[in-house]
Amino acid sequence: MADLLTWEIPMGGKSILDQIAYGIQCGCGLCSGCIILPLFLFMVMLGIVDNRSSSVNSSGNTISNQRLNLLSKSFIRDYDYLIAEGQVKNVGSEKLTNVLAVVSCYDENGAFISHDHALIDYDPLLAWQISPWKTMVRWNPAMERFSVEFTTFDGQLIFTE
Repeated sequence: MADLLTWEIPMGGKSILDQIAYGIQCGCGLCSGCIILPLFLFMVMLGIVDNRSSSVNSSGNTISNQRLNLLSKSFIRDYDYLIAEGQVKNVGSEKLTNVLAVVSCYDENGAFISHDHALIDYDPLLAWQISPWKTMVRWNPAMERFSVEFTTFDGQLIFTE
């Protein structure tokens, strides 16, 4: 956000916030915000000023534009644990760092029971590279359904096909 607020435009080398705060005229004879602020907001909407590609899901977590392809997954009970493991492939053009496999467990009605997470084996995961992943969840006899998703350390959900 800070880089958005210091974006330079040709009006005396002042940032947009400086122009709005100090009332620098935009040239049309009206207040500085009449052209500058709407233009700035339009440029943000088009991605000209802020080109970070992300959206927000219903829970408020940012969903990054990076993609993974879940190649395989298995859920096996082993004594007092559910062992979840598989392979994931980075199908994006950039490396991914600190990718977590998050396994969630539900009862037969879909009610949440438990979850666990672990880093995937390769860090960083380079573009088009395949990495194994594995995590273990303490077993609960009510567990019937399982899911896996991938996130970053800060909670950003990574789109998985």
